[in-house]
Amino acid sequence: MKIQDEHLEAIIVSMLAVKNFSLERAYGLLPAMRKSGLTCPKSVIDTPPDTIKAELANAGYQRGHLTKMFAERLISLMKVVDAGKLD
Repeated sequence: MKIQDEHLEAIIVSMLAVKNFSLERAYGLLPAMRKSGLTCPKSVIDTPPDTIKAELANAGYQRGHLTKMFAERLISLMKVVDAGKLD
């Protein structure tokens, strides 16, 4: 069974909503993240972390040095989803 898009997006938002970055603020980034492909596993898994970092920043997730760490976490999450290990 494939994870539903809205469930994956909820996981992404909850992952980003840490250290004084609210859930509401993270949910507000979803339209820009969808547009740039950051909510699509196939679009993320083979993309270099620095590119994902730039896309996160363009979507409004600008957290300084934390942005790259979350880019790497997003790639890891998407690899698990793409492999069918998160459903």
